Amino acid sequence: MTTDQNLTLVAALSGFRLLVLANRFGCDTDFSRELHDRLIEGLDAATARVRTIMALERNVLTGEDEFAEYQLDGETETR
Repeated sequence: MTTDQNLTLVAALSGFRLLVLANRFGCDTDFSRELHDRLIEGLDAATARVRTIMALERNVLTGEDEFAEYQLDGETETR
């Protein structure tokens, strides 16, 4: 993915997180709140992973970290 695509993905995930958080306040049951909390945790994890990939790409481009390219290969493997 390009940097622009990564930034777009982070923005989309953050926006979706805000929607889930806002909808959580309307939950009537503990079960619903728990599901919303789990979804928020998953969105946070996905956002953190994309940010990690962006940082690794930045390190590869600047040459600051000699192992960043190997780490980036591991992060961007197709799963």
